[in-house]
Amino acid sequence: MFSCRRMSHQLRLGAVLLAVLLPPANLQLGLMGQDAEGRREAALALHEIDVTFAEIDRIAPELNRIADEFSFRKDQWAGSPDQAVAFVRDATNLVPYRGSLRGSRGVLMDRRGNSLDRAILLAELLRRSGIPVKLCNATLAERQAAQLLATVRAFDSDSLRQDQARRVQLRGQLFAKTVGSLPTSTHSGDVIDAYHLKFFQYLDRRTKAQARRLQKMIGDPTTGAARERSDQAEALLDHWWVLYRRDQQWHPLDPTGLRNQLNLVAERQIEIDLSKSADLSVPPQLHHRIEIRVVIERWTGSEYQSQVALTHELFPSQVIGLPIVLSYVPRNWPADSQLQMDAAAFVDQLQRQTEWTPTLAIGSRAKSGKVFDDQGNVREGAGGGSPFDSLSQGLFGASKPKGLLTAVWVEYEIRVPKQAARIERRTICDLVAPGDRNSGGRPPWDARKATERALALSDSIEILPLVCNLDPVFIEHKQLDALSKNRELLKLAASGKETLSSEAKPKLNQFEPLPTQVTAFGVFRSLLLNAHPEAYLGSPNLITFHRQLQIGETNEPSAAIGLDIVFNQVELIPTIEDKRGRRLELGVMDTNLEAILLRDKGNVENTSEVFLASEKQNIDWKLIARVQQLDSLQLPDDVRGQMRTTIESGFAIAVPDQPVQLGDQLTYTWWRIDLQTGETLGIGRRGWGQSLTERLATNMPTLIEEEGYLAYILITTLIFKDQVFTGFAQAWSVHDPVQANALSQKFKDWHLIPETLEEKALRQEEWALWQEEVVDLDGN
Repeated sequence: MFSCRRMSHQLRLGAVLLAVLLPPANLQLGLMGQDAEGRREAALALHEIDVTFAEIDRIAPELNRIADEFSFRKDQWAGSPDQAVAFVRDATNLVPYRGSLRGSRGVLMDRRGNSLDRAILLAELLRRSGIPVKLCNATLAERQAAQLLATVRAFDSDSLRQDQARRVQLRGQLFAKTVGSLPTSTHSGDVIDAYHLKFFQYLDRRTKAQARRLQKMIGDPTTGAARERSDQAEALLDHWWVLYRRDQQWHPLDPTGLRNQLNLVAERQIEIDLSKSADLSVPPQLHHRIEIRVVIERWTGSEYQSQVALTHELFPSQVIGLPIVLSYVPRNWPADSQLQMDAAAFVDQLQRQTEWTPTLAIGSRAKSGKVFDDQGNVREGAGGGSPFDSLSQGLFGASKPKGLLTAVWVEYEIRVPKQAARIERRTICDLVAPGDRNSGGRPPWDARKATERALALSDSIEILPLVCNLDPVFIEHKQLDALSKNRELLKLAASGKETLSSEAKPKLNQFEPLPTQVTAFGVFRSLLLNAHPEAYLGSPNLITFHRQLQIGETNEPSAAIGLDIVFNQVELIPTIEDKRGRRLELGVMDTNLEAILLRDKGNVENTSEVFLASEKQNIDWKLIARVQQLDSLQLPDDVRGQMRTTIESGFAIAVPDQPVQLGDQLTYTWWRIDLQTGETLGIGRRGWGQSLTERLATNMPTLIEEEGYLAYILITTLIFKDQVFTGFAQAWSVHDPVQANALSQKFKDWHLIPETLEEKALRQEEWALWQEEVVDLDGN
């Protein structure tokens, strides 16, 4: 149980973060006892929360300026068009891709963009200064595009790292003057935490060793480099620049300088509305988009029918830093104010649910889809608003036709201008055995299947679209902002009350989602890609984080968590010759990173982990590019079906020639490889780019109060929180060890990184294990 006894009497921001981000041993709504000492500590906690957030409110304008680069860099252009275009020209790089992917914020964060996105950034800078502006477009000749492509260079990330370090230092100094004494980058070497550097050294060696093994399997690159270069040149044909108005005349600004060199004439123009961002003035068809669909399947008694229960299209450049969560809200959760449940009763209530509303929450806004029931019927629900609005709606009538809800899928569709859409499907639950769906066979149904479906629909999916490398300063600020918005909820949790009063419901409804493990993965990956300046994103990448309740062999509830890389395609600048080999290595890095980040949560089902284990078990891997080659492998039907789907989609797979023992079970995973481009991803048994693990939910809620599902949402959210800030401290070390040490020490001061002797010994033991694993792989 979280208690003030475990923190200093000066409860600063870090202690508040600790209360929210770390999983307590026995979390319940009353976090502190109601004896005299407990009441005194609760009062102290409430007072310190008020004091802390009052200080944060006082410095909020300066914090916002530091975190938001638009404000932080405003003095560099100061309303001057010449200074603004010089900043975009000198501080950002041109890279080829189609349409608007990053938008203005993404280019500012990533320092890379095509001509459209760089023009949007330039237009936004001028718009914020009140200068009328237009976007202009012309089509280059093929020869001109080829010449422009020859100027594309690797991104020099030194200035970006220095800028980020400077902003972190300023934030630390600002906090030091207000909410406590926090160290800055001038800290002495005695606080150096070499563990963070070793983490990235280990990841790099492990990635390179596994990439070498895969490279030997796939052999020399096939033809395709010329076609890829041609595609990049074609993406540059669509050229954009800016016109700004001064003295009743329009003047051109082009960060590439091409407009003036070639005397380009605008074929179309987009006038920027000064009342809204330049990004939103660009027509939707020019944006990269992600459509998210929830599809349910129904057995009618004679056939399988599918329907879309929710669909929503995102402009990923407009949701950078916003938490996005997809969940299935049960509509008839009990609202008995006296209802108390142990874990078994809680799961029993999940099994009793017959209706759900898929809900997509984006920041504090949410969209509810159609209501579906356990018989596979679908009808319109209450619509948008709070994700919890549907809890108060009525039930279906008694006349609904008989059927059975057999499956729920989530589909993610990436839409890139002037390219074919790419779709990935993720199965949430599927009661139909392999082969039965095509044959029209009746699905099996029993109590076990009912439990399987009920628990699968407890899945909460955090969705992270990536259009650029994330700025840790910006993401950290988003977390702080979310915590500030949750201050009343924190005070409710710290008050010591053992029951929820009437004030609880509106506070729970106003809960601001906090970025968790998926955001930490995004920050890690971004910093690692910054260390590979030849690589950049040319289409949206998509990472998800699943949290789902399960019943283990002992009938105890467990929390299954998993990272799932849905799309991880990267582009490479034209001067890189072995693009396939470089992409393969980056894909292997992604799969290794997600495994390492989840290692402390239990045994991880991940292809890179299986790759390590197979070496010790003397199990060989083979490359399979044709479906017929699967016949030589002994595989479960569901695994064979997933592999077949992968190969039929145009990929090859690298697979062990026999199951690999991982922990106490046999594991089926494989590498998915595009032999043309080198795009690589580790795939798990469910067909996901996944790292899955389970842990006992020893802190399941014991109280489900009035509007009990709302309490359940809050409690399970807190249960599943991860030490994201610790992850940020580790991530910094990939490019700035001195800054990483300072940031690490800051989190230690905030009690986010305990430093007991036992934990130091564990770190040494873990590092020794890492070294042993790498030696087994590469023989060094």
